[in-house]
This record gives sequence, structure tokens and C-alpha cells, in this order.
Amino acid sequence: MMTVEIPYPGAPYLKYDPSEVPVLIGGFAFGPLAGRAILVVKNLLFMLFRFEPTQLVGIPLNTLAGAALVLTSASFYQIKKTRSRALVALVLGGVSMTCVMIPANLYVLPWFTRWMTGEAMSTAGMLPFILTVITPFNLLKAGLTSTLTFLVYKRVSVFLKEERGHAQEERRPGLGTSRARIPG
Repeated sequence: MMTVEIPYPGAPYLKYDPSEVPVLIGGFAFGPLAGRAILVVKNLLFMLFRFEPTQLVGIPLNTLAGAALVLTSASFYQIKKTRSRALVALVLGGVSMTCVMIPANLYVLPWFTRWMTGEAMSTAGMLPFILTVITPFNLLKAGLTSTLTFLVYKRVSVFLKEERGHAQEERRPGLGTSRARIPG
């Protein structure tokens, strides 16, 4: 899913990809820590197959953003798994992601700018850019990812629950197995 990239208008170096959708689905189905693990594996695979030097900054920031989104959303959803709760969880996750990324970008972007261009930029000089370009991008990213997850999760969760049930049966021999006992 990371091969589908849609550039953000006005800042084509910011690209949306729907790769956090499976992360959220995993978090909803198996819990927030499983979602976090899926996020880390996804980003390691991305670095392995599509590495560029700028990703030394981009991937850690993506991991931080994804973690805020999935940990918040999945934790809230785990309390009571309903459709309305999923919607609220996704909104809270998007807000959490956006709020976490403002200070993260304030810290990282001045350093990144100096590394890429050789020119120093102050944190104060970076704030308007973060608030007018990056924050709207993060809100859009969270909104699109949450919408796709909301539309897909219930359909996919049926299969995930079915697989999870089979895995639990295999771990508990004698309980719910499909082998018939022949008296004898």
C-alpha cells in the first residue's frame, strides 16, 4: 500500500499513502500493541525496499505519527467495540497524531533543513510552515486513513476473528476441535 502515493497540493514532497489502514485494522482487531508492531514492520519493510536518505528523518516521523494514531484509536476502541466507538476512536487518534507531530516537527525540521540545505532555520521560523502546511497535511492524512479504515474494518474483521478463533482452537487441544471421537 506504500507504493500508492498521492502528493499533497502545494507541497509535493509530502505524500499520502494508505499504508496505515492495515495498521489500524490490526490495532482494532488485535489491540494497540499489535497495531504498533505492524506499524514498525511496515516501516522497516519500506526502508528495506524503497530507501532514500531523506527517509532517515521521514520514517521515524512516520512511525511516531502512526504510533500516536494507532495507539490512541485502538486503545479507545478496545474498551467497547461498537461502530460509533470506532468513529470516535479514529477521530481521537487523528487529533492525537496531529498534536504529537507539531512539537516533533518543531524539533526535527530545523535540523533536517540544516542537513539538506546547509542553512540554519530557527524553530520560530519553522512554526508558520508547520501550522500552515504540515498540520493541514497531517489532518488530511488522518482523515483519509480513518475514513478508509472505518469503511473497510467491519468487512475485514469477520475474517480476522475467524482466523483468530481457529488459532485459539489449535492451541487448546480437545476443546472445539473438529475431530470426532470414535467410542471404542
